[in-house]
Amino acid sequence: MGYEVNKKLREMQGYTVEKYDDSVIRMDANESPYDLPVRVKAKIAAAIARTDFNRYPDPMAEETCKAFADLHNIPIECIAAGNGSDELISVIMASFTKKWDRVLSLLPDFSMYRFYGSIGEIKPILIDKDENLDFNADDVIEKANEENAKLIIFSNPCNPTGRGMMYDDVEKIISSVEALVVVDEAYMDFWDQSVLSLINKYDNLIVLKTMSKAIGLASIRLGFAVANENLTGYIKKAKSPYNVNTVTQKIGAIVLNEWAVICERIEKIINGRDCLYANFTERAEKCGYRIQKTYTNFVLLEFNNAENARFVFETLKKNGIAVRHMDNKLRITAGTNYQNEKLLEEFDSIFTEAGVGNV
Repeated sequence: MGYEVNKKLREMQGYTVEKYDDSVIRMDANESPYDLPVRVKAKIAAAIARTDFNRYPDPMAEETCKAFADLHNIPIECIAAGNGSDELISVIMASFTKKWDRVLSLLPDFSMYRFYGSIGEIKPILIDKDENLDFNADDVIEKANEENAKLIIFSNPCNPTGRGMMYDDVEKIISSVEALVVVDEAYMDFWDQSVLSLINKYDNLIVLKTMSKAIGLASIRLGFAVANENLTGYIKKAKSPYNVNTVTQKIGAIVLNEWAVICERIEKIINGRDCLYANFTERAEKCGYRIQKTYTNFVLLEFNNAENARFVFETLKKNGIAVRHMDNKLRITAGTNYQNEKLLEEFDSIFTEAGVGNV
Protein backbone atom coordinates (compact mmCIF):
# COMPACT_ATOMS: atom_id res chain seq x y z
CA MET A 1 0.00 0.00 0.00
CA GLY A 2 1.64 3.25 -1.17
CA TYR A 3 1.93 6.60 0.55
CA GLU A 4 -0.85 9.08 -0.27
CA VAL A 5 -0.39 12.82 0.01
CA ASN A 6 -3.11 14.52 2.06
CA LYS A 7 -6.07 16.26 0.44
CA LYS A 8 -4.87 19.70 1.52
CA LEU A 9 -1.70 19.37 -0.55
CA ARG A 10 -3.40 17.65 -3.47
CA GLU A 11 -5.89 20.47 -3.89
CA MET A 12 -3.46 23.32 -3.19
CA GLN A 13 -2.95 25.88 -5.96
CA GLY A 14 0.69 26.92 -5.91
CA TYR A 15 1.95 30.41 -6.71
CA THR A 16 3.14 30.36 -10.31
CA VAL A 17 5.88 32.62 -11.67
CA GLU A 18 6.43 33.06 -15.40
CA LYS A 19 10.09 33.10 -16.46
CA TYR A 20 11.49 35.55 -19.00
CA ASP A 21 14.94 36.00 -20.50
CA ASP A 22 17.02 39.16 -20.12
CA SER A 23 15.83 40.61 -23.43
CA VAL A 24 12.29 41.07 -22.13
CA ILE A 25 11.19 44.38 -20.58
CA ARG A 26 9.95 43.28 -17.15
CA MET A 27 6.88 45.21 -16.01
CA ASP A 28 5.10 42.28 -14.41
CA ALA A 29 6.43 41.81 -10.86
CA ASN A 30 6.30 45.32 -9.31
CA GLU A 31 10.07 45.37 -8.98
CA SER A 32 12.08 48.58 -9.10
CA PRO A 33 13.43 49.20 -12.61
CA TYR A 34 16.62 50.62 -11.08
CA ASP A 35 19.61 48.62 -9.90
CA LEU A 36 21.89 49.86 -7.11
CA PRO A 37 24.54 52.47 -7.96
CA VAL A 38 28.08 51.15 -8.55
CA ARG A 39 29.28 53.05 -5.46
CA VAL A 40 26.82 51.22 -3.22
CA LYS A 41 27.63 47.88 -4.85
CA ALA A 42 31.31 48.51 -4.06
CA LYS A 43 30.42 48.95 -0.37
CA ILE A 44 28.47 45.70 -0.48
CA ALA A 45 31.34 43.84 -2.16
CA ALA A 46 33.76 45.03 0.51
CA ALA A 47 31.42 43.95 3.29
CA ILE A 48 30.89 40.52 1.74
CA ALA A 49 34.65 40.08 1.35
CA ARG A 50 34.95 40.39 5.15
CA THR A 51 32.23 37.81 5.78
CA ASP A 52 32.99 34.59 7.67
CA PHE A 53 31.05 32.18 5.46
CA ASN A 54 31.64 29.28 7.84
CA ARG A 55 29.54 30.94 10.57
CA TYR A 56 25.78 31.04 10.98
CA PRO A 57 24.12 34.44 10.53
CA ASP A 58 23.05 36.65 13.43
CA PRO A 59 19.71 35.08 14.41
CA MET A 60 18.20 38.49 15.25
CA ALA A 61 19.72 40.39 12.27
CA GLU A 62 20.63 43.10 14.75
CA GLU A 63 22.69 45.36 12.44
CA THR A 64 20.00 45.30 9.77
CA CYS A 65 17.16 45.87 12.23
CA LYS A 66 19.08 48.76 13.80
CA ALA A 67 19.45 50.42 10.39
CA PHE A 68 15.69 50.05 9.86
CA ALA A 69 14.97 51.27 13.40
CA ASP A 70 17.17 54.35 13.01
CA LEU A 71 15.59 55.20 9.66
CA HIS A 72 12.02 55.05 11.00
CA ASN A 73 12.75 56.18 14.58
CA ILE A 74 11.40 52.93 16.03
CA PRO A 75 12.86 50.92 18.96
CA ILE A 76 14.87 47.99 17.66
CA GLU A 77 13.00 45.74 20.09
CA CYS A 78 9.89 46.29 17.97
CA ILE A 79 11.39 44.87 14.76
CA ALA A 80 11.74 41.30 13.50
CA ALA A 81 13.52 40.57 10.22
CA GLY A 82 12.33 37.93 7.79
CA ASN A 83 13.32 36.16 4.59
CA GLY A 84 11.09 38.55 2.68
CA SER A 85 7.77 39.66 4.11
CA ASP A 86 6.34 36.43 2.65
CA GLU A 87 8.11 34.41 5.34
CA LEU A 88 6.79 36.76 8.00
CA ILE A 89 3.23 36.38 6.69
CA SER A 90 3.66 32.61 6.91
CA VAL A 91 5.06 32.78 10.45
CA ILE A 92 2.32 35.13 11.65
CA MET A 93 -0.50 33.09 10.09
CA ALA A 94 0.89 29.85 11.52
CA SER A 95 1.71 31.07 15.01
CA PHE A 96 -1.06 33.56 15.86
CA THR A 97 -3.90 31.31 14.69
CA LYS A 98 -5.02 27.72 15.32
CA LYS A 99 -6.76 25.25 13.04
CA TRP A 100 -10.30 26.40 12.16
CA ASP A 101 -9.72 29.93 13.47
CA ARG A 102 -11.36 32.59 11.33
CA VAL A 103 -9.08 34.95 9.40
CA LEU A 104 -10.55 37.91 7.55
CA SER A 105 -9.08 39.13 4.27
CA LEU A 106 -10.31 41.01 1.23
CA LEU A 107 -10.95 40.27 -2.44
CA PRO A 108 -8.99 41.11 -4.42
CA ASP A 109 -5.80 41.31 -2.37
CA PHE A 110 -2.39 39.62 -2.20
CA SER A 111 -3.07 35.95 -2.91
CA MET A 112 -0.46 34.62 -0.47
CA TYR A 113 -2.63 35.54 2.53
CA ARG A 114 -5.14 32.85 1.61
CA PHE A 115 -2.37 30.49 0.49
CA TYR A 116 -0.63 30.50 3.87
CA GLY A 117 -3.98 30.39 5.62
CA SER A 118 -4.95 27.25 3.70
CA ILE A 119 -1.76 25.51 4.84
CA GLY A 120 -2.74 26.23 8.45
CA GLU A 121 -6.32 25.10 7.73
CA ILE A 122 -7.88 28.27 9.02
CA LYS A 123 -11.36 29.34 7.95
CA PRO A 124 -11.16 32.28 5.52
CA ILE A 125 -13.66 35.10 5.92
CA LEU A 126 -13.68 37.17 2.73
CA ILE A 127 -15.07 40.63 1.99
CA ASP A 128 -15.47 41.62 -1.65
CA LYS A 129 -14.29 45.09 -2.52
CA ASP A 130 -16.70 47.46 -4.26
CA GLU A 131 -16.81 48.32 -7.96
CA ASN A 132 -14.06 50.91 -7.41
CA LEU A 133 -11.89 48.24 -5.75
CA ASP A 134 -12.18 49.96 -2.36
CA PHE A 135 -13.52 48.69 0.95
CA ASN A 136 -15.20 50.24 3.95
CA ALA A 137 -13.69 50.18 7.45
CA ASP A 138 -17.11 49.72 9.06
CA ASP A 139 -17.80 46.64 6.93
CA VAL A 140 -14.52 45.09 8.04
CA ILE A 141 -15.21 45.85 11.69
CA GLU A 142 -18.75 44.48 11.54
CA LYS A 143 -17.70 41.29 9.76
CA ALA A 144 -14.69 40.68 12.01
CA ASN A 145 -16.71 41.05 15.19
CA GLU A 146 -19.68 39.11 13.85
CA GLU A 147 -17.46 36.17 12.78
CA ASN A 148 -15.15 36.37 15.82
CA ALA A 149 -12.14 36.71 13.51
CA LYS A 150 -8.81 36.04 15.21
CA LEU A 151 -6.77 37.85 12.56
CA ILE A 152 -7.37 40.49 9.88
CA ILE A 153 -4.82 40.94 7.11
CA PHE A 154 -4.76 43.30 4.14
CA SER A 155 -2.27 45.23 2.03
CA ASN A 156 -2.26 49.02 2.10
CA PRO A 157 -1.81 50.29 -0.56
CA CYS A 158 -3.23 47.19 -2.16
CA ASN A 159 -1.64 44.68 -4.49
CA PRO A 160 -3.13 44.12 -7.07
CA THR A 161 -5.58 47.06 -7.16
CA GLY A 162 -3.23 49.97 -6.37
CA ARG A 163 -5.91 51.49 -4.15
CA GLY A 164 -5.34 52.63 -0.57
CA MET A 165 -7.10 53.16 2.75
CA MET A 166 -6.49 56.35 4.70
CA TYR A 167 -4.65 56.34 8.04
CA ASP A 168 -7.74 57.23 10.11
CA ASP A 169 -9.78 54.39 8.59
CA VAL A 170 -7.03 51.85 9.25
CA GLU A 171 -6.77 53.04 12.85
CA LYS A 172 -10.54 52.75 13.18
CA ILE A 173 -10.32 49.06 12.26
CA ILE A 174 -7.43 48.43 14.66
CA SER A 175 -9.20 50.14 17.57
CA SER A 176 -12.61 48.52 16.97
CA VAL A 177 -11.80 44.80 16.85
CA GLU A 178 -10.35 42.21 19.19
CA ALA A 179 -8.55 40.48 16.32
CA LEU A 180 -4.88 40.85 15.52
CA VAL A 181 -4.61 43.30 12.59
CA VAL A 182 -1.77 42.81 10.11
CA VAL A 183 -1.27 45.73 7.74
CA ASP A 184 1.02 44.86 4.85
CA GLU A 185 2.70 48.11 3.80
CA ALA A 186 4.87 46.66 1.03
CA TYR A 187 3.96 49.62 -1.23
CA MET A 188 3.69 52.37 1.40
CA ASP A 189 7.01 53.93 0.29
CA PHE A 190 4.98 55.28 -2.66
CA TRP A 191 2.33 56.87 -0.39
CA ASP A 192 2.09 58.71 2.94
CA GLN A 193 -0.52 56.87 5.03
CA SER A 194 1.66 54.48 7.05
CA VAL A 195 0.43 53.35 10.46
CA LEU A 196 3.92 52.56 11.80
CA SER A 197 3.42 55.29 14.40
CA LEU A 198 0.60 53.25 15.97
CA ILE A 199 2.56 50.12 16.89
CA ASN A 200 2.96 51.08 20.55
CA LYS A 201 -0.50 52.60 20.84
CA TYR A 202 -2.32 49.30 20.14
CA ASP A 203 -1.56 45.78 21.32
CA ASN A 204 -3.13 44.12 18.25
CA LEU A 205 -1.18 45.68 15.36
CA ILE A 206 1.60 44.26 13.18
CA VAL A 207 2.94 46.27 10.23
CA LEU A 208 4.85 44.51 7.46
CA LYS A 209 7.56 46.20 5.40
CA THR A 210 9.68 44.97 2.49
CA MET A 211 12.95 45.83 0.75
CA SER A 212 11.71 44.36 -2.54
CA LYS A 213 9.65 47.15 -4.06
CA ALA A 214 10.64 50.82 -3.70
CA ILE A 215 14.08 49.99 -2.29
CA GLY A 216 14.90 47.70 -5.20
CA LEU A 217 16.30 44.69 -3.34
CA ALA A 218 13.92 41.99 -4.54
CA SER A 219 16.85 39.63 -5.13
CA ILE A 220 17.97 39.43 -1.49
CA ARG A 221 14.56 38.62 0.11
CA LEU A 222 14.37 40.87 3.16
CA GLY A 223 11.34 42.12 5.04
CA PHE A 224 10.39 43.36 8.51
CA ALA A 225 7.51 42.85 10.92
CA VAL A 226 7.01 45.85 13.21
CA ALA A 227 4.85 45.69 16.34
CA ASN A 228 4.98 46.39 20.04
CA GLU A 229 7.75 44.61 21.92
CA ASN A 230 5.43 41.89 23.21
CA LEU A 231 4.11 40.84 19.78
CA THR A 232 7.58 41.13 18.24
CA GLY A 233 8.91 38.78 20.88
CA TYR A 234 6.39 36.14 19.85
CA ILE A 235 7.30 36.55 16.16
CA LYS A 236 10.98 36.10 17.01
CA LYS A 237 10.11 33.02 19.06
CA ALA A 238 8.14 31.46 16.19
CA LYS A 239 10.52 32.16 13.30
CA SER A 240 13.43 29.94 12.27
CA PRO A 241 16.60 30.75 14.24
CA TYR A 242 18.75 31.70 11.22
CA ASN A 243 16.06 32.83 8.81
CA VAL A 244 17.92 35.79 7.24
CA ASN A 245 21.30 34.91 5.75
CA THR A 246 24.43 36.95 6.49
CA VAL A 247 24.83 38.35 2.98
CA THR A 248 21.24 39.60 2.96
CA GLN A 249 21.73 41.18 6.38
CA LYS A 250 24.85 43.05 5.28
CA ILE A 251 23.30 44.28 2.04
CA GLY A 252 20.15 45.39 3.83
CA ALA A 253 22.05 47.37 6.46
CA ILE A 254 24.21 49.13 3.87
CA VAL A 255 21.29 50.10 1.62
CA LEU A 256 19.12 51.30 4.50
CA ASN A 257 21.94 53.71 5.32
CA GLU A 258 21.82 55.04 1.73
CA TRP A 259 18.30 56.38 2.01
CA ALA A 260 18.98 59.53 -0.02
CA VAL A 261 19.74 57.31 -3.02
CA ILE A 262 16.55 55.33 -2.46
CA CYS A 263 14.46 58.51 -2.22
CA GLU A 264 15.76 59.66 -5.61
CA ARG A 265 14.73 56.32 -7.11
CA ILE A 266 11.31 56.43 -5.47
CA GLU A 267 10.67 59.88 -6.95
CA LYS A 268 11.59 58.58 -10.41
CA ILE A 269 9.30 55.58 -10.02
CA ILE A 270 6.38 57.77 -8.87
CA ASN A 271 6.91 60.08 -11.85
CA GLY A 272 6.93 57.05 -14.15
CA ARG A 273 3.77 55.69 -12.56
CA ASP A 274 2.02 59.04 -12.93
CA CYS A 275 3.07 59.16 -16.58
CA LEU A 276 1.59 55.71 -17.20
CA TYR A 277 -1.59 56.59 -15.31
CA ALA A 278 -2.09 59.79 -17.32
CA ASN A 279 -1.45 58.09 -20.66
CA PHE A 280 -3.63 55.06 -19.91
CA THR A 281 -6.40 57.32 -18.62
CA GLU A 282 -6.44 59.15 -21.98
CA ARG A 283 -6.80 55.83 -23.83
CA ALA A 284 -9.29 54.15 -21.48
CA GLU A 285 -12.62 54.87 -23.18
CA LYS A 286 -11.56 54.12 -26.74
CA CYS A 287 -9.60 51.00 -25.76
CA GLY A 288 -12.32 49.46 -23.61
CA TYR A 289 -10.88 49.34 -20.10
CA ARG A 290 -11.19 51.12 -16.78
CA ILE A 291 -8.34 52.53 -14.70
CA GLN A 292 -8.38 53.71 -11.07
CA LYS A 293 -6.01 56.14 -9.36
CA THR A 294 -3.10 54.22 -7.85
CA TYR A 295 -0.91 54.75 -4.78
CA THR A 296 1.67 52.11 -5.68
CA ASN A 297 4.32 51.64 -8.39
CA PHE A 298 1.89 50.10 -10.88
CA VAL A 299 -1.36 50.73 -12.73
CA LEU A 300 -4.25 48.31 -13.11
CA LEU A 301 -6.31 48.11 -16.30
CA GLU A 302 -9.73 46.41 -16.08
CA PHE A 303 -10.88 45.35 -19.55
CA ASN A 304 -14.48 44.76 -20.56
CA ASN A 305 -13.78 41.03 -20.80
CA ALA A 306 -11.06 38.51 -20.06
CA GLU A 307 -10.47 37.72 -23.75
CA ASN A 308 -9.37 41.27 -24.51
CA ALA A 309 -7.04 41.33 -21.51
CA ARG A 310 -5.52 38.00 -22.55
CA PHE A 311 -5.03 39.20 -26.15
CA VAL A 312 -3.21 42.37 -25.04
CA PHE A 313 -1.09 40.39 -22.58
CA GLU A 314 -0.05 37.81 -25.17
CA THR A 315 0.67 40.42 -27.83
CA LEU A 316 2.84 42.48 -25.50
CA LYS A 317 4.64 39.31 -24.46
CA LYS A 318 5.29 38.36 -28.09
CA ASN A 319 6.78 41.82 -28.61
CA GLY A 320 9.14 41.56 -25.64
CA ILE A 321 7.17 43.24 -22.83
CA ALA A 322 6.00 41.31 -19.77
CA VAL A 323 3.01 42.51 -17.72
CA ARG A 324 0.86 40.65 -15.19
CA HIS A 325 -2.39 39.10 -16.46
CA MET A 326 -5.25 38.37 -14.03
CA ASP A 327 -8.56 37.37 -15.63
CA ASN A 328 -9.88 40.62 -17.19
CA LYS A 329 -7.11 42.76 -15.69
CA LEU A 330 -3.55 43.74 -16.56
CA ARG A 331 -1.23 44.99 -13.83
CA ILE A 332 1.62 47.04 -15.25
CA THR A 333 4.65 48.10 -13.21
CA ALA A 334 6.14 51.54 -13.81
CA GLY A 335 9.52 51.25 -15.54
CA THR A 336 12.21 53.61 -16.72
CA ASN A 337 11.24 56.39 -19.13
CA TYR A 338 12.38 54.24 -22.05
CA GLN A 339 10.42 51.20 -20.84
CA ASN A 340 7.26 53.23 -20.27
CA GLU A 341 7.51 54.79 -23.73
CA LYS A 342 8.14 51.41 -25.36
CA LEU A 343 5.14 49.91 -23.58
CA LEU A 344 2.83 52.72 -24.69
CA GLU A 345 4.06 52.42 -28.29
CA GLU A 346 3.36 48.68 -28.34
CA PHE A 347 0.01 49.20 -26.60
CA ASP A 348 -1.09 51.73 -29.19
CA SER A 349 -0.01 49.50 -32.06
CA ILE A 350 -2.13 46.64 -30.70
CA PHE A 351 -5.30 48.73 -30.86
CA THR A 352 -4.39 50.35 -34.19
CA GLU A 353 -3.86 46.99 -35.86
CA ALA A 354 -6.79 45.18 -34.21
CA GLY A 355 -9.29 48.00 -34.43
CA VAL A 356 -10.12 50.62 -31.81
CA GLY A 357 -11.98 49.16 -28.83
CA ASN A 358 -12.15 45.74 -30.48
CA VAL A 359 -8.97 43.84 -29.68
